[in-house]
Amino acid sequence: MTGDKADQARNEGAARPYPPSWADRHKLWVARLPGPSWPYYLGLGLALIALQAAILWAEGAYPVGTLFPSHAFIAVMMPLFLALCHFLDDRAAAAMATLRPALTTSEEPYNRLRYQLTTMPARPALLVSLGGLAFILIMNAITGTPGAFGALAGFPLSNAMIRSMMGP
Repeated sequence: MTGDKADQARNEGAARPYPPSWADRHKLWVARLPGPSWPYYLGLGLALIALQAAILWAEGAYPVGTLFPSHAFIAVMMPLFLALCHFLDDRAAAAMATLRPALTTSEEPYNRLRYQLTTMPARPALLVSLGGLAFILIMNAITGTPGAFGALAGFPLSNAMIRSMMGP
């Protein structure tokens, strides 16, 4: 963690009007890892693609070596969204730091505003995540196996894995 990130964490301790969401806790964990954060998200995406391909091949859903771009896209959606949240929070924090000399407030209101711009509230973020999961489960129950993955109907593990990767 760089000195700037460590100072930020200390300053935010007093300026937390609400607890951080699961995505923000994940972002802070990644930020503490050595080096830049993008290789972590890239590695997670590649690992999910490899896991998905291994399951599809092991179950016989596709011949070994076959990988469709749509399946790779589904596998990287969650790491992509997490990386995007991380990037946008970093950009908001950098914009606040640039704007800091123009603000006439003391440190406490500044830190509070910075926290609010870079941190999602825990409860609403959890409710949205659970709502998205519920929506996917309800839509799958209503429509049955999604049309795009109808070929996987005879492969329960592959079908479940593809459907779960489509979740929030």
